[in-house]
Amino acid sequence: ARAVLERAQAAAPGEPNLALATASVLLAANEAAKAAAILDAEPLKARRRGTPVLQLLAEARAAQGQWAEAEAASRTALAEEPENVSIRQQLAALMLRAGNARGAETLLQVGLNAQPGSAVLLQTMVQVIRQDRGLDPALEAADRLARAPGTRPASLVLRGDLLLGANRAEDAARAFAAASADAPSQALALREATAWQVAGKPEEAARALTAWLAREPNDVAAASQLSQTEIMLGRVADAERRLVGIVAAAPEDATSLNNLAWLMQARTDGTTPAGKATLAEARLLAERAYYLSPSPETSDTLGWILAKEGQTEVAVPLLRQAAAATVARQRADPAMFYRLAYALRAAGQRDEALRIIEPVVAADVQFPERADAEKLLAALRAGG
Repeated sequence: ARAVLERAQAAAPGEPNLALATASVLLAANEAAKAAAILDAEPLKARRRGTPVLQLLAEARAAQGQWAEAEAASRTALAEEPENVSIRQQLAALMLRAGNARGAETLLQVGLNAQPGSAVLLQTMVQVIRQDRGLDPALEAADRLARAPGTRPASLVLRGDLLLGANRAEDAARAFAAASADAPSQALALREATAWQVAGKPEEAARALTAWLAREPNDVAAASQLSQTEIMLGRVADAERRLVGIVAAAPEDATSLNNLAWLMQARTDGTTPAGKATLAEARLLAERAYYLSPSPETSDTLGWILAKEGQTEVAVPLLRQAAAATVARQRADPAMFYRLAYALRAAGQRDEALRIIEPVVAADVQFPERADAEKLLAALRAGG
């Protein structure tokens, strides 16, 4: 596919869309010099429309360590489109990299004078100050910007975001709560709950979300986050009831579909007629979640339900995919490997199941299915 794209671009070097597509692929492949050559070619300069080419050229120059050239390209782009906040953000970052922090602040302030409510410019401003002068000056700037006319609601999250980025999660949660008391919003409620979660206080997270939902009962995003918190707290019945409503209101919410499918399968072994019906309903939800958003989590849920239904030929590839993906993320999930071993045993692949489950049990790691994993290992060692 890349070879076809490169041939097409070479045949029409002045076509902006082909140049952008090809250069983006080359940048992703760490071939910044080739990308820059395409973007800076004479045929393209004559037909360049707007600033995307210059903005990507600045990125390519920066990837080569050509900082002055990158800044020059970004400045030209901004001169052509001064209202473009992403270019202004890019140029500010390049100026900061060059040691011109005050110049970057001035550049951002000019942008804020024209667009005081821009979340991108506000966030970039406080981050520039933090990198140049430290956290406390950045917090002072965040408070000042929150009081400035026209900056709300975007400016109200600045203080909390800075504190969360500084690993002061509880202070961040309190900052979000204080801002919410002044001007309640979904963004503040979700951020407060997230900060409480990071601080290890899920009960406080649930409280914040419950308070917001009392005000805005139809907020699907807040309800979804609350359901995940309820699962963490072991309130699975409450979470399942909430997820039924969320899925009805947002049938393409893959996370909620997957969570609902998981909770439904977890309360049945599928041996009774009612249990089989529950598993079948959970499978339909899991299939929708997987097709909407293929991921280790959705693959694991669907694969596990299929394994419980006895459809091991389909279940094993899904569970193998899920377990392997957690290794690629460097966060191997022992529960996923247990489920894969279970399905392999059910599919008659005893030797592979044994090879997978032995290191899971041998590792000194606790997970909810550990007792089941130990029983499976004992059965496999006994020849079962």
